[in-house]
Amino acid sequence: MRVNTLRFVLLFRLANVHLLKDVGMIPYLLGKLPGWETKIVGQQLDSDYPYLKDPLPDLAVTFLTGKSGGKPGPGTWGWLWNNAKNIDVLMLFHISTSTIYQVLLYKLRHPRGYAYVKADLASERIGYATWGGRNLFTQFRRRLLFSLFVKQVDLVSFECQRAFESVTIIPANKKMLLPNGVWRGLSQRLGVELKPFDQKKNRILLVARHGTHQKNSELMLEALDHIPPEALQGWEILLAGSATEDFLLQLAQYQQQHGQHIHYLGEILDRKQLLELYQSAKIFVMPSRGESWGIACCEALYFGNVAVVTQELPSSPDLTDHGRAGLTFPNENAQELARQLTSLLENPRRLLQMSDHACTYAARNFTWEDIVQGLGERIRRDLGARDQAPVV
Repeated sequence: MRVNTLRFVLLFRLANVHLLKDVGMIPYLLGKLPGWETKIVGQQLDSDYPYLKDPLPDLAVTFLTGKSGGKPGPGTWGWLWNNAKNIDVLMLFHISTSTIYQVLLYKLRHPRGYAYVKADLASERIGYATWGGRNLFTQFRRRLLFSLFVKQVDLVSFECQRAFESVTIIPANKKMLLPNGVWRGLSQRLGVELKPFDQKKNRILLVARHGTHQKNSELMLEALDHIPPEALQGWEILLAGSATEDFLLQLAQYQQQHGQHIHYLGEILDRKQLLELYQSAKIFVMPSRGESWGIACCEALYFGNVAVVTQELPSSPDLTDHGRAGLTFPNENAQELARQLTSLLENPRRLLQMSDHACTYAARNFTWEDIVQGLGERIRRDLGARDQAPVV
């Protein structure tokens, strides 16, 4: 059966790092399905995009100029105005004033088009639509814009179950649960496969922008003072990712006492090297103060890392499978983080069981191939239902 081709465009201010996250994965893998023609359109944030050479040489990207690009051209708004009628499905990120205006402009120019917004909420509510903390005019303006947005948008996806269930101001028929994931095909292409637990090393891994307020990596350093030395015997803590100067100074102080256990690897740009790091570790720590999801945690789970994450994150039950694939601890509580880590370090059998469950759970729920296929099916189903609905 021939599938009608749908023209899909994601509008986004694009950096290279986005390409192997949801920003790149959704249009890339959707474009691999029958009947989809996909493209990313937006402003250029980097001078070079190595991921467009490898591993995504066939991902279509159009960089705009316009005002924000500093060169003559239509810019994002002008481009959308000129091209809306040629877009069957428009994808945007985050619920913001800019996103709402883009949805309204798209629908004005193409009423039969399909507008999809990936919410990426770091909490269990849509802050844009809440009252308080703003002057009365701003609140009314936002409420009006949001009501128009709800009428016009076709689909809003939420990463975690808590947000999906808690946000009731979006109608149920316009909501979808869509987690983030890991690109299974990339690890297969690079030859990095899951290792049996007994071939892994005794490693605790953190992958983040260390020193930023959001990531809170310093909490892991503080937790070291509360883990019994005998529990850490034979274990190493590896920190991968960029780091601020302040964090490196703090790390140097802890290395004076715990240097045999904690090592900073720097930013790892080589994807194979990074995946091999996940492959070798047994525990992944994410002490973030706030996350819309935690894509690095998905990658770690996929390779059998037991996740230890902040319990206040809306995604924590999803990532840990309610305690079966990982553990949680209260935000800012180094002693509780240490206690949870110690409970794993001192119980190898429990760690093995949770590691096995983590990789099975992630393979079933958090691979981009399956996630994107589900999104594509949902959009086609919505469009099919719309076409069959009687004209009023």
